[in-house]
Amino acid sequence: MVCSGSDVTAARAASDTYRKWRTEAGASRDCGGRGDPGAAATMGRAFGNLTRVRHVITYSLSPFEQRAFPHYFTKGIPNVLRRIQASILRSAPPFVAFYLLYTWGTQEFEKSKRKDPAIYENDR
Repeated sequence: MVCSGSDVTAARAASDTYRKWRTEAGASRDCGGRGDPGAAATMGRAFGNLTRVRHVITYSLSPFEQRAFPHYFTKGIPNVLRRIQASILRSAPPFVAFYLLYTWGTQEFEKSKRKDPAIYENDR
């Protein structure tokens, strides 16, 4: 569908609210297309422009211009080791204590399941 002169005139004659809404939706004021006066009139908004967030500025970089894992081996792994070393004295003692408690409790439970051989000395 190509915009005719009457479509352009009708759109310009519409209220300010309508024009503001259409321009916020990413369309041109002339015929409701996506900024192209020769485009067909469309309803709704494109997927990336479903809502308008005011007072928030977003920046993006093309995936072709960025590296997926920059400095992964040279800085990432040493940083993980440094962070583990810094927090090991806070996190390891509770794990060690609960491990020792668990092993002691398991051993005591196994001992309590055994039968006392002194009870059966006279049974022959």
